[in-house]
Amino acid sequence: MSNAESAPEQSQVRSLLRLALLGALVGLPTGLVSFAFISVVHLLEVWMWDDLPLLLGSHTPPWYLVVGLPVIGGVLVHLARMLPGDGGASPLATSHAPHATPGQWGVLSVILAALATLSFGLVLGPEAPEPALAE
Repeated sequence: MSNAESAPEQSQVRSLLRLALLGALVGLPTGLVSFAFISVVHLLEVWMWDDLPLLLGSHTPPWYLVVGLPVIGGVLVHLARMLPGDGGASPLATSHAPHATPGQWGVLSVILAALATLSFGLVLGPEAPEPALAE
């Protein structure tokens, strides 16, 4: 193999290494934020649905928590929708629907809506808020 043939291979290897480094620079912080978000959701769920009933003297969530916590979550989501960012993209829209990036303050409404929905027992796939937070 001559030097002329190895030069394009070396530039391809350098390009691939740069792309891998860029992927790691983007992927690692995004993964850490996603892990932290899911961990907070889990801690809130355990506290509200396991620890709180025990504090109230019950081994299972009483009826007023089963009804009340989702209502509180719904109110928090409504409040998040009134903030800039509108709580994120509509879950009824397809994933290919264009939507504006919420911006710095809009992300807070996405986080509040996602935490309220997931932790308080309402229905939302855990994958829905993560792409909005990664934007």
